[in-house]
Amino acid sequence: MLFRINPFGLAKLNGWAKTSKENQKQIFRFLEQYLGMRGWGRSIIERASVDLEGPVPWYTYPAISELNRITPENATVFEFGSGNSTLWWRAHAKHVVSVEHDPLWFASSNTGADSNILLREPWDKANERHFEAVQAVVDQIPEFSTDLNELEQIDRGIDAKPFLSYIGELLNHPKEHFDVIIVDGMARSACARVAVDRLKPDGFIVFDNSDRDDYQDAYQYLIDAGFARIDYWGPGPINAYEWCTSVFTKSLSPFQKS
Repeated sequence: MLFRINPFGLAKLNGWAKTSKENQKQIFRFLEQYLGMRGWGRSIIERASVDLEGPVPWYTYPAISELNRITPENATVFEFGSGNSTLWWRAHAKHVVSVEHDPLWFASSNTGADSNILLREPWDKANERHFEAVQAVVDQIPEFSTDLNELEQIDRGIDAKPFLSYIGELLNHPKEHFDVIIVDGMARSACARVAVDRLKPDGFIVFDNSDRDDYQDAYQYLIDAGFARIDYWGPGPINAYEWCTSVFTKSLSPFQKS
């Protein structure tokens, strides 16, 4: 059996010992069907965001299922952050552009040279022509109250100043160009703000780790800009806890697929 009692603390639950064998089997069957069929055990062992078939985004399982359903086959996608999610998006969309800030992750990830991933390290000058516009966006973001020092804020991606080139990569594309924009890397509050006018009217933004208070300003900004927020709470690859991946959209048309 793939799942045992101890990892889930079932033996410590009041009444577990008195629970019928049939009910215990039913619990184990659910764990095997829900987590086992999604390759959660494999992702733990390999320490990689995978299911039983291959790479998947490091989002929650409910979000992955919904994105698999609603993403148009001819979608154009921009991704802040890269990795196995890039491979998954390439298999589910027509064109994917990803920007990455971490050179070590860029070199070691399984994305391949042809995956159109652009490396924009902290303090990179590659998109300097956009710096004034990006800085204007960053200046609008309220200061985040935190006990983290400056280096820790940069490491967490809360401080946007080192990531102007990373953020500005999206501005190399026309307005209303992308069907999907993923905010799943650094400087997410700024990335969410610049994403708004690069998104098609019926497109949507995927915002991972949307349970984190760090990005509260970004959630409110998108809502104030007319987006509805749809949350997908649950477990996902690698992690042994639940979190939230959200979709922000102004249109219900992506969700009206059968």
